[in-house]
Amino acid sequence: MFAKCFKGIAVLAAGLLAGMAGDAATLFETTEVLADNGTGPLLTEPATFTVTVAGNYTITLRDLQTPVPLGSLEAIVASDLKVVGRAEVIYPTGGAAPTPASATFQATPGTYRVHVVGAARTGEPGGAFGVTVTAADGAAVVERAGTVAAVAAPASGKSVLQTKFDIAEAGTYEVALIDRAFPAALSAVRLLLINEADASPVATLSTAGQLQFTAAAGRYELFVIADSDVAANAGLYSVAISTVPAISTVFAATQPVGGLLAAALLNVSAAGQYTFTLADAKFPAELNSLSAVVVQHNAVVRTMAAAGTETLSLAQGDLQFYIQAVPAAAAGIGAYKMRLAQGTQIVDARTQVADASPAAGTPAIFSFSSRSAVAAGPRRLTVKDFAFPQALASLQSVVVQGDTISEVRDGSGTLDVTLRAEPVRVLIAAKAAGSTNALFGFTLATQSLGAVDLESTQGVGDLFKSQPVEITKAGRYDLTLADLQFPASLRTAALAVTNGTTLVGQIFGGGSIASQQLDPGTYVLNFLGQPASAEDFGSYGLKVADSPAPAAITFTASPTTVQAGQKTTLQWTATNATTCTASNGWSGVRAVSGSVESEALQATTTFELNCSGVGGNTSSAVTVTVAAASKKGGGGSMDAFVLACLGAFAVTVGLRRQRR
Repeated sequence: MFAKCFKGIAVLAAGLLAGMAGDAATLFETTEVLADNGTGPLLTEPATFTVTVAGNYTITLRDLQTPVPLGSLEAIVASDLKVVGRAEVIYPTGGAAPTPASATFQATPGTYRVHVVGAARTGEPGGAFGVTVTAADGAAVVERAGTVAAVAAPASGKSVLQTKFDIAEAGTYEVALIDRAFPAALSAVRLLLINEADASPVATLSTAGQLQFTAAAGRYELFVIADSDVAANAGLYSVAISTVPAISTVFAATQPVGGLLAAALLNVSAAGQYTFTLADAKFPAELNSLSAVVVQHNAVVRTMAAAGTETLSLAQGDLQFYIQAVPAAAAGIGAYKMRLAQGTQIVDARTQVADASPAAGTPAIFSFSSRSAVAAGPRRLTVKDFAFPQALASLQSVVVQGDTISEVRDGSGTLDVTLRAEPVRVLIAAKAAGSTNALFGFTLATQSLGAVDLESTQGVGDLFKSQPVEITKAGRYDLTLADLQFPASLRTAALAVTNGTTLVGQIFGGGSIASQQLDPGTYVLNFLGQPASAEDFGSYGLKVADSPAPAAITFTASPTTVQAGQKTTLQWTATNATTCTASNGWSGVRAVSGSVESEALQATTTFELNCSGVGGNTSSAVTVTVAAASKKGGGGSMDAFVLACLGAFAVTVGLRRQRR
């Protein structure tokens, strides 16, 4: 009875342990596609879908041939760091129309991502595609259309605007494309407007101007490609889409081209006389030239050919500052200060950056801002060069509030500053060695309490992609980098996991950092990689998950004390384990649960059991004592069973005597 009772308790305990362990939860998982830095394909935004019922699914990819066929088009379906499906449109020679591509894949419950990559034909503006994913019963789980533009990334002197907006009501609309001719007229500007529902073009312009079109209600995708004047390498244009007659505007944007910086925006609350000051911040070096145009209500208020202070007569309303800041060629980067005041009252003061670095190997300047005002008081800026994959050639930092700049911190280290109760920024100028990429991090925090105002990790160079992950509970986690080997293995792949200025871990090529202890906070997954030399793109996956629980063992012996020559029963149950091995008083490979009778024991014996699983190994041991034989007056020894029998006999004899 006791053996059965003990066995029930052991099974119950094992069940409770298994219930507490559970499956490892995934906190973050993604698959990504990266393009070659050259004339590779354009990567579209992936589509995500969830599978709730396991079965066969089909992906179908179509070149919609609008306005012309593409040069290449393919798609993958990925989940849990693996490619599970792939479809590629084949383009026949001789200009024949491409046929849709389909592929069937098996899916289990989980989250899946569809990545579409494609390239426009040489000399063509691009085209449109459609992709669907259907279940075995024909129900669509993904159904979308997209576009592939001829220009994946703007070259020097170019600007590519690609955005989406909604039209609420069907009707007649007008698109207006205006060249603002600052600092010089554009050499070219083109516009394409597409209905996202069927990927059909509804308006095209090959130069600045106006055009009316008829539109249905729905979402639209707008492309504008502009070329600046070659000598100025800068330009400016506006685009607006409004109803006909002009009652409302559904979309409007002003876009700088080439080296012209985005506008600094300000709202003037009251009309009056103001002073505007423009100055070189001289960080990290002096600018080569600095000029500005101030615009209000579509009129030029003032043009400044150099730094200085000007008086402005302003009306109430929005104000735009277009600044052309040209860094010195040797530095490639710089910064400037601007201030708008009315009398002694400062209306706005800010520091802006100018970055003319065209590639990974040239300098770059990075700006990090607080979302709101910080508390006044002392702070400490800590900057760290992670030397991943190698050290930076130069690293300079300053703390900025408005147009007030701290002293410069050179290299890794700390800088103590005193802040006002207003927003704060950190500017960091970093240069990688040669054409390589590098990584740095910083923290701006109170010196006494360590409360963080600003914290970030930044890759220097265009090969870095960073993904923040929030850890809310302290524990052990597995961090994984996987090369999806689509369409081929990556030429380089590395991951640095950072938390503020702490390098948590690194992975090169692929693999996992297992059972990493993480405290609550924001961690950044910094991926550095390149496609294979012969490929235009590659793919990889990242995952953060709870570490699997280590093996747990319930191991008992019954009885734990025996006489010489007797046996004991060993019983065990292991959770989170795949294999078990016996040692010491017994041996051999054992199942993860079981019961076995030992051999006859002649001496006290310890039995050990080691069990292993994906979460690690665990050992347990039980000791069975062999009792020493008792001796009385030369008589033989009697075991417990004989003593019990003699006791029962004595009681019987006593009862019989009483009856007499």
